[in-house]
Amino acid sequence: MHVHLLLSLSAHRGQPVVLDMMTKQFGKDFDERFGHKTGRTLLSATAGSLIGVGEIILLPLDALKVKAQTAPEQLRGRGVVDIFAKEGFNLYRGAGFTAMVRKHCHFKCFFNVIYY
Repeated sequence: MHVHLLLSLSAHRGQPVVLDMMTKQFGKDFDERFGHKTGRTLLSATAGSLIGVGEIILLPLDALKVKAQTAPEQLRGRGVVDIFAKEGFNLYRGAGFTAMVRKHCHFKCFFNVIYY
């Protein structure tokens, strides 16, 4: 599984889409409050932050990857549908922490890309 590739693609392909929507909706407000350069930087960072939180959707795939690496016998002979049906929302354990970390990480990443 290439979960980290999916996470990276979702961040770097999704952020411009969210940024475009936010710029259309909130661009003038950010410019008035923070000035054009800082406003655009904060818009970019906020869009990145939202994408980071959205990556929680991929958390079950990451959980399965870790299980496959650390306890492959738990997955042997089971199909993906069976795993999702039996594990259910347990595959989302740690989602709050993941959201917190990704939100800050992506904010900082997209802030630095634009600002510096």
